[in-house]
Amino acid sequence: MRWQKWRRWWMSGRMHLPRRVRWISGVGAAIGIGCVFAISRAVLGEEAAVPIVASMGAGAVLLFGAPHAPVSQPWPALGGHLVSAAIGVACAKFVGHDWIAAAVAVGLSVAVMHELGCLHPPGGATALVAVVGGPPVWALGFGYVAAPVMLNALTLFAVAWLFNNKLARRPYPPPPPKLDPACPIQLADVERALAAHEQAHGDIEDVNPEMLYEIVDRAWREAERRKRG
Repeated sequence: MRWQKWRRWWMSGRMHLPRRVRWISGVGAAIGIGCVFAISRAVLGEEAAVPIVASMGAGAVLLFGAPHAPVSQPWPALGGHLVSAAIGVACAKFVGHDWIAAAVAVGLSVAVMHELGCLHPPGGATALVAVVGGPPVWALGFGYVAAPVMLNALTLFAVAWLFNNKLARRPYPPPPPKLDPACPIQLADVERALAAHEQAHGDIEDVNPEMLYEIVDRAWREAERRKRG
């Protein structure tokens, strides 16, 4: 019994997807990274292409493996890299290239991405590369933000958009939900339920079925409370 409870806890974040979807995500990620590397090498040269591919590899996991996740949407996928790259370069210039600068760059990137609503985990790697990438990266200065970072981010996003919509047949970015006028739950109810859930449980970036059930239940209770006045 204890083993089963531990296993459920350990595996609670697992996404139960059809095998076809899992493999199609892998194929898309491979195509995306191939395009990023090819375009970077053609435009910037092979040496400039290498450091940023690691950051884009993490982005490919999100854009192809979890395209409907909040951190995979267009503004996070592009804005997260833009913000983090600028912060990373600023830290490299004004703080240095040691572990303190690296820590400040990543920490500040996370905070600012949260503030701007563009949290994208690979952005942390983008900021880190700006600090520890070595002389070839440092020499770019704030040019690093435009190329290779935004060049790579735009390439990956474009490939993800084409692949998900045209080949994988799954809408990316997903359309906004259509609320049934007859449904008692309104958007404000959902927002209040999400806020209450986040206050009680912390981060809600990765919502599992149990959490989703609790959030919907909260929203329903909010709607019933509003109807009663």
